[in-house]
Amino acid sequence: MKVTINRAKMFTDSDYVKFLKTISDTTKTYLFKDFSWKTPGLLLRHDVDLSIDFCLRLVEKEAKANVVSTNFIMATSPLYNPNSHENTKNLREISELGSEIALHFDPTCYPKASEDELLSHAKNEATILENIIGQKVCSISLHCPSIHGQFPIFENFVNAYDPSFFTDENYISDSCMSFRGKDPIEWVYLSKIKPIQMLLHPLHYQTNTQNYCSIFECLINKHFQVVNDLFSISPPFARDIGKLNKYSIEKD
Repeated sequence: MKVTINRAKMFTDSDYVKFLKTISDTTKTYLFKDFSWKTPGLLLRHDVDLSIDFCLRLVEKEAKANVVSTNFIMATSPLYNPNSHENTKNLREISELGSEIALHFDPTCYPKASEDELLSHAKNEATILENIIGQKVCSISLHCPSIHGQFPIFENFVNAYDPSFFTDENYISDSCMSFRGKDPIEWVYLSKIKPIQMLLHPLHYQTNTQNYCSIFECLINKHFQVVNDLFSISPPFARDIGKLNKYSIEKD
């Protein structure tokens, strides 16, 4: 049975489930660490910029559809700590579901580093993730390379920005909720005849309202709840604040 996906409303939780069925019915998905670029297939990639919990939600849906993905995790994120109790549990679960944990590396954290020094930092960050999941981290992607303009080549890593992986003919991304004129359904079908790298950011598929307001409300309120839980026993917090109330974004 053909699954109908509203391409104008691709960025919803429910349409992502339909999209996974299209992938499962059409092509084979591979992990970056296992892939031979001479083989047709789909490399499904998630760069985790905001929340490992968001990532896990996608991977759980993917596992039900027999789809695997490579999930690039930051060790230097200002928004999440991969070593927190919740996130270590989530990362292990992602790995146990058959998807790959990889490194999402931000070279701007090391502004004066040479390329050799960046490789050393990347290995150190990969070790952090390896200690969590108990497996070797083999793959790497760059955080916001179009902004900082740095494209180092990391020896001994499978690099998502290696020229063999990253060309206009075999790469499609949903950055800023836009596929830039490329149809993701058509690119799934293309992966039957050639290798395709598809970058989908987990934050875009968390709600059914297809806008950033609901996504970031969800994220902000999760952080508010963490603060409430941490400071629930603090008399000054109870006196001055009580609790952080649910946040709602109001657009002018």
